[in-house]
Amino acid sequence: MISESMGSNMMIVGSNSASVVQNSTQPGTTAGIGESSTGVTTQPSSTQTNGAMVTPLSGVGGENTDASPLANTPDVVAGQQIADNSGKNVGQLGNNAKGGSSSDSNVATSSSTSYTIDLLGRKIPVTISGLSADEQKTIHQDLDTAISNVNSHTKDISVADKLIAQKLNGFSVDDSKRTGTDLETGVYNMRSSYILSTSAAWLGSTFFHDADHIVQNLRGDAYNKDTAAGLEGEANAVQLRVGTALGFSDAEKTYLQNDNHTFYNTAPY
Repeated sequence: MISESMGSNMMIVGSNSASVVQNSTQPGTTAGIGESSTGVTTQPSSTQTNGAMVTPLSGVGGENTDASPLANTPDVVAGQQIADNSGKNVGQLGNNAKGGSSSDSNVATSSSTSYTIDLLGRKIPVTISGLSADEQKTIHQDLDTAISNVNSHTKDISVADKLIAQKLNGFSVDDSKRTGTDLETGVYNMRSSYILSTSAAWLGSTFFHDADHIVQNLRGDAYNKDTAAGLEGEANAVQLRVGTALGFSDAEKTYLQNDNHTFYNTAPY
């Protein structure tokens, strides 16, 4: 997902390449071209795709265009945040169990909460903004659950995919931005609605999807209309591998396998 302003529709214009990658949309929501799959979660019936069906390629990552967890993965465009989170929970309108692997400093105010989590042995800062105290608490718990799920499956995730995840430098939850990763800062933004409508396995898999967009950008693969489909396919492949290890449902697997979303054919979510 190229962070389109990680959560918000932001296509940061001003720089050449799109720095925002759009995350995969959540399974269960169908985002048509130009439609945002973010925040809208419907239960997937069979396979829903945001446009053409895309089968994950082998290699690094791939994003979905649908509004389901597998559909909206961020796309990378220089100078723009094109990344959107990869998908939400199929048929889930909330989170699974809540729990936490977050720790370290935890400073909360009426408008924001900042703390540090441990993801596969790395300390990563998290900032939740613009929500009520109760909403922040729920989002905090959901993120903790997804992160704990990733950490508990560390032995099931390949070394190569763990290295991809190391490219993430932070998480943010800001509804004023698009769900996706800023390729320049390495911060993955998620809208609260995206988090609340996805499963722990799906949410955790999007970390890898978006991180792969950062890898693509670092290796010089510019994200544009000509390359978007291929780069999303790579990110989706990464997400599918990791998601399978994290406990994807059959619906989530199918959704991601048929997803063909890009930053250009999916509205912010």
